[in-house]
Amino acid sequence: MCRHRGHSICAEPKGNKRRLTCPYHAWTYDQQGKLVAAPSLDDGDYIDYAEWGLKKVHVETWQGCIFIALREPTEKALAARLDSVAPQMLPLEIEHMKQVAQSTKIMNANWKILVENYHECCHGAGNHPELSAAMDLDGMYEETDNPDRFTEFYGGGAPVQPGMVSLTKDGQPASQPLLGEYGRGRPVPDAFNAGFEIWPMLTKGLFSPCLWAPLWGVHGRGRGVDGDA
Repeated sequence: MCRHRGHSICAEPKGNKRRLTCPYHAWTYDQQGKLVAAPSLDDGDYIDYAEWGLKKVHVETWQGCIFIALREPTEKALAARLDSVAPQMLPLEIEHMKQVAQSTKIMNANWKILVENYHECCHGAGNHPELSAAMDLDGMYEETDNPDRFTEFYGGGAPVQPGMVSLTKDGQPASQPLLGEYGRGRPVPDAFNAGFEIWPMLTKGLFSPCLWAPLWGVHGRGRGVDGDA
């Protein structure tokens, strides 16, 4: 966003530019976000260009995922923290995955209610019998009571029944080849599951060796919300 009147600068989702020029008042920035031109406002005479560069954000990558913090992050070593809480993610090598579908749903409700309903899964047995056939609901309930889940970073996916490898109707692989090391012949541990969350920004990433990998994110703003998620 331009520092002058807050106009959006990047109108296209991708591309290459040597300079970023605001389409409103033509303030121009270089690729590092430094203000290099402001029509009728010469540097040093009216404003100090060094004080009016684009705002910086904190960016870190982990396993092919890009994480952005618009303010100073509370966790300085995101990748190391996720490695420690979600080591089961590493052999899946999800940085080689490709997105095949995306779905966005807008819910007119307090985001906390939605997230709590999703995480507790008390409704699973009565409302999702197909899912419950492969999911270890008792294990899910045990995970809900895990004190580690009260931290910002948490590892763990959706527990599956012994002999199952995915949350399909029969618990068997949904596709081939398998992910990462398991696609190269490494045996899949019994009842394997993997996942991670960064509370409350990313409510859960769920992964299995056979490409079943939804990422559930919640953004809360507006009615019933005392803070953005």
